[in-house]
Amino acid sequence: MTLRPLLVVLATVLLLALPGSASATVTTRFADIEAPTLGQQFDQLNATVGTLNRVDGGYGDAHGAEATYSGGGQNGFARGIFNVDWQSGEDVWYSAAFYLPVGFKAAMQGQVALMRWDDYGAHPEAADYSGVVIYGGDKRSRLVIDRIATGTQIELSPAFDLPEGRWFHLEVHQRLGSASGLNEVYLDGTKISSSTQPNLEPGRGVDRIRYGIVAIASGAQTNPLSLRFDDASVNTTQRGPDPALAEPVAPQPPPVVQPPPVQTQTQTQIISTPPTMTAPPPAPATSKPAEKKHHKRVRYTRKVRKCVTAALKRAQRRGYVTRLERSVTRCVAKHR
Repeated sequence: MTLRPLLVVLATVLLLALPGSASATVTTRFADIEAPTLGQQFDQLNATVGTLNRVDGGYGDAHGAEATYSGGGQNGFARGIFNVDWQSGEDVWYSAAFYLPVGFKAAMQGQVALMRWDDYGAHPEAADYSGVVIYGGDKRSRLVIDRIATGTQIELSPAFDLPEGRWFHLEVHQRLGSASGLNEVYLDGTKISSSTQPNLEPGRGVDRIRYGIVAIASGAQTNPLSLRFDDASVNTTQRGPDPALAEPVAPQPPPVVQPPPVQTQTQTQIISTPPTMTAPPPAPATSKPAEKKHHKRVRYTRKVRKCVTAALKRAQRRGYVTRLERSVTRCVAKHR
């Protein structure tokens, strides 16, 4: 064997011996909603108490998907789904463009999930869910993970705002892991949050990712909802937005923390000072002058006083203070 063929063989052996890349099972997927039907671009379609349709007017192209929830409080959703096979250690990017009509957040009465993966196929009774949700309280968004078995929701990112009334591109980058992970959120190509919290339970993977009105607050959401989405994707690298449609992203405001109520000096005085007692109103004047009462001063003899003094001492020794008046009467009668 000559030198050159030998080097080729050695290079091939070394290449095959290298470990697989972190994204060996991440398969690129893309749905631009330009195919005649949604079913041609997604592996599954779900619409319950709502609709999912291909409509005119997409993210920089002719068509998009419109997801609606009819309202009424029943559990409902409208979503397109990719089947995936992600495992711990994978490095995955998933994204879509969304259009939230003006008033979408005002109509929300609980959380709404826009883009979310799960392991429901492997764990239907205790699935884990992770993705971007809008909270029903402050109407701000977070990247979260929900663990149904324990009933917990963990925030993997700080809160951020999503716009209404225009298309925006939302992208998540995650390195999956149970001990540590990577969680990044990009809005119109700008990274707005990053964390290294774990995002996968030991021994678990991911089997689906969904886009649209993925989930609502069942029982709380009685108002109808609608949104549009387009360019749903799964990638091994960042896809990014359409440069012609991306808008600058303002710095995300920090979460609002309500300070505890401060008790002012005036409030303290009001609480600690007893109320002022007002004097009763003067008696109304009458035409008849008030009569003066004259009390006649009684003088007792020395014997009576001596008897009373002795009776008082006996009463004090015996605790019969209430009998003092009777003793005085007897002394007066005895020594008058």
